Amino acid sequence: MAIDTIVFDWSGVLSDDLECVVEAINGVLTYLEKEPITVTYFRENYPDDLIDLWRNLGVTLSRKTIQELYNKQFAANKKDPNKRKPKPIAGVENVLAQFADEQRKLIVLSTHPQHFLDEELMEYRFTLFFRKHNVHGSAYNKQSALRMMHLHPNSIIVGDTTVDMKAGNAAGIIPIGVLTGYQTREHLEPLTKYIIPTLAELPALLKELEGNSKTFINPKSKPEYIER
Repeated sequence: MAIDTIVFDWSGVLSDDLECVVEAINGVLTYLEKEPITVTYFRENYPDDLIDLWRNLGVTLSRKTIQELYNKQFAANKKDPNKRKPKPIAGVENVLAQFADEQRKLIVLSTHPQHFLDEELMEYRFTLFFRKHNVHGSAYNKQSALRMMHLHPNSIIVGDTTVDMKAGNAAGIIPIGVLTGYQTREHLEPLTKYIIPTLAELPALLKELEGNSKTFINPKSKPEYIER
């Protein structure tokens, strides 16, 4: 059975913005007179709900206020020549171009604020691959958002966090973990049968899945770590 729809998380899967996100978080923490964090701390303590990260760091402001402070800091950092800027992860453009040529439906589902997502899609020239109505930012409940898409079982979601894996399992589609982003193999292993080091390995994995008649029978079966 052919895989006709691929849902991608944005940050850590298509966009290299991990250090940018941590810099923005640290800008907010500094403003609130809290201690900054490291990228390692962020990756090891990345929660299903980001409000839990802020709470663990002693920030008791409302979710809305925290998001507003973060968005303001992230936007300021993008304009600051001394700060890191988000950029496409190396090689992903070629993979997206291949999938577009194969006429697969490509979707972005991300917690990244919609206006930042739209800006970065333009900057990366990824609007060549994603139609505007298939780009969903500010998706803070991915399980609900994915279920509302009513995807066929022969769809996959590619992500770098446990949130992505859980959303795929809840929607009855195959979750595929990639190790270029926010969480490690140890986080993803319990939730998916398929983990790849980078997106460059995805085309080969799709061919393997499409050639296996049992692939789509039970996407929630016991995980097996596959490294390509």
